[in-house]
Amino acid sequence: MSAVAPAAPPRVAVVDLGSNSLHLLIAALPPGQAPALLAVHRAQAELGRHINGRIDPAREALTRDALAEMVSLARAWGVDVVEVAATASLRDAEDGVEVAERLSAATGARVRVLSGAEEAQATFLGVFARAGQPGERLLVIDMGGRSTELILGEDGGILADLSLPLGHLRESSLSPEDEVRAALSAADAARFSAAQVDRVVVTAGTALTLTHMAALARGEHGEERHGRAATLEELAAVAERLNTLPLEARRALPGYDLRRERSLSRGASTLVALWRALGVSRVVACEAGLREGLIAARRR
Repeated sequence: MSAVAPAAPPRVAVVDLGSNSLHLLIAALPPGQAPALLAVHRAQAELGRHINGRIDPAREALTRDALAEMVSLARAWGVDVVEVAATASLRDAEDGVEVAERLSAATGARVRVLSGAEEAQATFLGVFARAGQPGERLLVIDMGGRSTELILGEDGGILADLSLPLGHLRESSLSPEDEVRAALSAADAARFSAAQVDRVVVTAGTALTLTHMAALARGEHGEERHGRAATLEELAAVAERLNTLPLEARRALPGYDLRRERSLSRGASTLVALWRALGVSRVVACEAGLREGLIAARRR
C-alpha cells in the first residue's frame, strides 16, 4: 500500500489597504508552526490624500487597479478568498463606505473598513508575534497616513488602545508640536506613558525609515529595518536634517526612502513630537504589523 502524501497547508492572503500604500501578504499556515511567507507585493496609491474630505477619484482608480492585480496574484498562488482590510483612508472619508463597495465589486474581494479598535488589535497581534516576549509590557506606536494607533499591551493581550488623528498625509496648518497637543490629551499622555512599559515598539513605514536612518547615521550597516533601535535624541537629529537640508542633500542621507519623499519630513517631525509627549526615550522598530496580525488571527 502506497503512503498517502500529507495535505498541503492552507494558504491565506491579506491586503493592508492603507492611506499611503497597499501591501499584499500571502502565507501558508502549516499546523503547529508559524505562518510561512510565500509572497509580498506593494503598490503606492496614497488613497489617504483626500479632497475636501472625500476620496480622490484618480487615487481610487489607482487603488482599484493595484488591488485587482493583488487579487489575481493571490489566486495564482491558489488563494480564492483575499481578505482586504482598509484603515483610516476609508474610515475617515465621507464616501469611504461607497468607495469600499465599488472596490469590492470591481475586484471580487470584499473590502472591510476596520474600526480603530480592530486596527489596534490586529497590529498588536502582529507586533507581539514577531517581537514580543512573555510577560513583557509594550507600548506599540503605529503611525500611518491618516491615523496613529497607541496600543498598550502585556503578554500578548491589549490593555488599552487609542486612535489619534495624526498621520503623515494629513494636511494641517499647525506645527507638529501643536498638532500633537491638539490630538493627545494630558490624561491620555499619562495613560500611554512610556514610563510604565518595558519597551516602546514602533511600526509602519515612516517610523521604520526614521529608525533605520538613525541607526545608519550612528554607524550601523545593512538594509534590514526590523530590530533597529534608536534614542529620541538620534531620531530628533534625523528629523531635523530632513526638515532643514536641501532636497539633494536629504536624498543623499543613508536610508532615505524616495517613495516617502512627499511626506517623510512632516511625518518624522510629528512622530518625534508624539514620542516626546509620551516620554519616550528609546524605540525599537518592528516590521510586522497589521497584515501579519490579520494572518495570525486566522490561526486562532
